[in-house]
Amino acid sequence: MQVSSEGPLENSTIEAAKEVRVRRILDAEMQLAEDPDAILEMAEEQLNEADNTPLHGLVQSPSRMPGGSSMRNIVSEPVFKTRMQLLNGGRYYNGCRRQNLRVDIYLPMNIIATINVNKYPQHRLLVRAELKQPGERHPNCWARNVLDSDAGARLAITITREEGDHFITVYATNNGYWAPYKANTFVDWLNGMGYVQISQTPRRYLHFQPHLLEGLPEELMYFVNGGYIDDKGVKFKNESERESRTYLTLWIDSQPDR
Repeated sequence: MQVSSEGPLENSTIEAAKEVRVRRILDAEMQLAEDPDAILEMAEEQLNEADNTPLHGLVQSPSRMPGGSSMRNIVSEPVFKTRMQLLNGGRYYNGCRRQNLRVDIYLPMNIIATINVNKYPQHRLLVRAELKQPGERHPNCWARNVLDSDAGARLAITITREEGDHFITVYATNNGYWAPYKANTFVDWLNGMGYVQISQTPRRYLHFQPHLLEGLPEELMYFVNGGYIDDKGVKFKNESERESRTYLTLWIDSQPDR
């Protein structure tokens, strides 16, 4: 018996290939939106690779996906590298100078780590994410109003800067009301959780740029321009958000230049 070349199997294969291609393009755009410095590490051919990859080169059986992963949760190598750097030796970022000797560092998933300095740094800042074991609250957690039951209670963020002949490391913290939602999402992201799964988890925040509308999964459309999930799993917008951005920094280490 001869099977038609235009049967359901081939159609489903083509559709799967198209979805993988969309995921790769979307993942590259998300990664650049989450981590602006990453574009400096990506060669031009890498940036164009997703758009130029032929469909037949993307087809693979779900059984061959690493760990049986869904195509929706494919993660690019640069994103994985960023996570590993943040969780281990740290990743360098450019700080954004603010008034009154304050410096903001923009991290993935809408996390802003802010420190107070004696003078504005002349070099890039080394940022590291510290995670306690699940269920354990970090004594210097970034989101000061986080619940003990929140994933974000595990998270602390250290910033190391060069000042004269010393390297100074401080903890950045945020006592804003909405910071715990963002801390929870950041911990999920550091642990490799997919965006759709995050969007179905209580006490989370997601934000996607409007230019990502094309190809964005239906489950994530609500989070264009930002959206929250409350304690009961209900999505809501916070149009009048005026988060109090009062920050603390705790001096924890200083060592001479070597």
